[in-house]
Amino acid sequence: MGEPVPNPPECDDIGFGIIQTFYLASRGRGYIGGMAVTPLPLTVQNVSDVLDIYPVLASREVIDNGVFAIDDVWLDEWAKSQDKDN
Repeated sequence: MGEPVPNPPECDDIGFGIIQTFYLASRGRGYIGGMAVTPLPLTVQNVSDVLDIYPVLASREVIDNGVFAIDDVWLDEWAKSQDKDN
């Protein structure tokens, strides 16, 4: 697309694991259908499904807090993008 690829943020293995867990759990995200499709927040089951296959060496509390914090930001940004479109 003509733009340089940005450098990835520097983070430790746990931070990378949390980001990766969010990314993979998001692929199993639920949606509400109808006239407009709305994403649902990630669930504990979404995170558990990922961690069963790709474990992260951190406490579950740290992983859940990180993944759900990222998800809150993602959902807020999604909602803002919908407001701009309308």
